[in-house]
Amino acid sequence: MLEGLDLVNWDSIPQPDGNRAAEVPSALRDLAFAANEVDSWAAYNRLLSATGNNHAGTYYPVALDVIPFLGEVLVHGQLYPRLRSLDVLVDYLASFCPQPGHEKVPSRDGASLSLREALQSEVARVWNRVGPEFMSRATDGLELELSRQLIELLAEVEEGAYVASLDHERHMYAWCLARYGGFAPDVAVALAGKAYPHQPPDDAYRDLVFHDAAWHWAMLHILGEGYWRGHPERETPSAEYRAEARRLANNDDLRK
Repeated sequence: MLEGLDLVNWDSIPQPDGNRAAEVPSALRDLAFAANEVDSWAAYNRLLSATGNNHAGTYYPVALDVIPFLGEVLVHGQLYPRLRSLDVLVDYLASFCPQPGHEKVPSRDGASLSLREALQSEVARVWNRVGPEFMSRATDGLELELSRQLIELLAEVEEGAYVASLDHERHMYAWCLARYGGFAPDVAVALAGKAYPHQPPDDAYRDLVFHDAAWHWAMLHILGEGYWRGHPERETPSAEYRAEARRLANNDDLRK
C-alpha cells in the first residue's frame, strides 16, 4: 500500500504555502497507518490541512493526486484509516471547495479545467475502481453509512454534470438553428428543448444524444439526412460555432 507515494513530484503541485517538504505524503502515511481512532482523527485533520485550508474548507490542486492513494487505503487499510479516508472524500465533495486563486487546473490538451469538476471526476474514477471490492468487505456500520453518503454525493455530481451538458448542447443547438437555419430565437430554444429532453438517471440511453455534437443534430434538422454531401462546408463545426462553445464554457450567463 502507498508504494507509489514517493514517485510523485509533490513539490511541483500547488499546495498550501506553509507546508513543509514532503508534508502531503507524510500526512497520507499517517492516515493510512493510523492504529487507533485518536490517531486517525489527527491524521485526517493533518491531511486536510496539507491539501488545503481545513478551517476554511478549501483544497488545492494537490488534492487530485491524493485521491488515488485514499482509494488504496479503502481497499488495503485497516478500519480507522478506511473510515477517515471516506471522511476526507465526503468532505471534498460535500462541503469543501477550491482554494481562491486555484479554481482552474491545466487539462491534458493545454486548456484549463475547473478544479472542482476535476476533483469530482477523480473521486468518481477512483470509487468506480475500488468501490465494488470495498463494499464487498465492509461490515462496520459507520463505514457503510459513510460509503452510502459518498455514493449519494457521486450520484448528485453525475446528475449535475448531465444537466450541465444538457444545458450546453441545448444552447448550441438553438444557436445553430438561429444562426444557420433562420429560426426565431424563441422557436429555436423550444426546438432545442425537444431535441434534448431531460431523461431520468435510470434511462440507459440518456447520454446517447451527446455522442454527436449539437452541430450535427442541428444540421440534420436544418438540411436533412446526408447534409454533408450536399453542403460539404457544413460537415464540420464552423469557427463561429467553436467560438460560441468557448464563450459558453466560460460564461454561465449565456446558458440562461
